Amino acid sequence: MPQRLHHNEILDRLINLIDTAQAPAPPTGLGLKTIAKGDLSFYAGKDGLTAELPAVFIKPVPATELSFRAVGKEYEVRYQFRLVYVRSFATTDKVEEQQLADMQKLVETLIDNITLNDLALSNAQLTHSLPASIEWEPIEDEFVAGFNLWFRASAVAFTVVVLTRR
Repeated sequence: MPQRLHHNEILDRLINLIDTAQAPAPPTGLGLKTIAKGDLSFYAGKDGLTAELPAVFIKPVPATELSFRAVGKEYEVRYQFRLVYVRSFATTDKVEEQQLADMQKLVETLIDNITLNDLALSNAQLTHSLPASIEWEPIEDEFVAGFNLWFRASAVAFTVVVLTRR
């Protein structure tokens, strides 16, 4: 049976693209220490999270949309991912300015790679990807503030559209 769903391949490519562009220290990148598949809530305590920051956590959102296209017997699959960026700030930092600048770098990386660097998928073709929205104060912001008031989170909803054959 041919493979029709490609979550892991897409996640691996996202991690690779973000690592390449944003692992370097500022001003070139974000100086990311961690780019991980999974949910931020997997980190049980402040000490575990502190060592990982700045970080991006990537996970599929609860639903993947599939629709049938009668012509060509293809499925259009819309993968939805949530990228959560977390970093710590110092009391002397301009938090809002820095958060805007950091998210701009992350979102620009996604926009610059709409084909995810020509990701090749078995039995499928990636048509495009798109950052769909940015959350400046997502629910994860409250979660990380519970560990330390100087931790901040922001998030990007990211869509990847793939055509796959039956």
